[in-house]
Amino acid sequence: MTTLDKPANIMVVEDDPQIAELIIEHLRKDHFVSIWQKSRAKIAESINSSCPALLVIGLNSADDGSYSICTEIRRHSQIPIIMLANSDQQADRLRAFEMGVDDYVCKPFNPKELLFRIKAILRRHEFISTRVPGAKLQLETMTYKARLDGRYLDLTPIEFRILAAMAQFPGRIFTRNDLLDRAYPDHRAINDRTIDSHIKNLRRKLSAVSAENEIVHSIYGVGYKFEAKDKYITVCIA
Repeated sequence: MTTLDKPANIMVVEDDPQIAELIIEHLRKDHFVSIWQKSRAKIAESINSSCPALLVIGLNSADDGSYSICTEIRRHSQIPIIMLANSDQQADRLRAFEMGVDDYVCKPFNPKELLFRIKAILRRHEFISTRVPGAKLQLETMTYKARLDGRYLDLTPIEFRILAAMAQFPGRIFTRNDLLDRAYPDHRAINDRTIDSHIKNLRRKLSAVSAENEIVHSIYGVGYKFEAKDKYITVCIA
């Protein structure tokens, strides 16, 4: 069962009623539960009360407060965010990604394309639970929380994305470029050797919790893979 097999709760934050209604109409046709939150001042309260799986935030001007809202949300939550904006300028896109959004869509937009983008992000933010020998690795991609054998792993968002990407495909070899694409969703220009540094830190944190369970392996000249010794992997969707 995947996240999309049960209704996902999507919150639409948009001042324009016509745009909000257009989005909500298409969400309902695709069996999503939707919430229209017009007041930006009450977003945090609404997130806590309704626990949405994803936010669609409309940006009507560079100073309408949406950027600061995204920053505030990222201080306490890793809930996926799609920003709808009037500007297609690269500087505005980069600023949005720096604020922590997962995707950036320009107005006017195709509502069907927006739906596909929502579904793609939800698939990437599934709850993954993977069992390794003598331990249990839990990755909750909605909150970026990670635990190994019940102990909390203090991972950075990039380390978490790398581990989550590999854990979904145990045994698959990921090149450095593969992991760069998953670690940096904004596709910024980063040297592929940066991945080596992230992997080193990730291994150190995993080893500090459970030294006997090596699950991130180097493949010389190719890249890295996730593999438990007994190859017993369970993926659960919460």
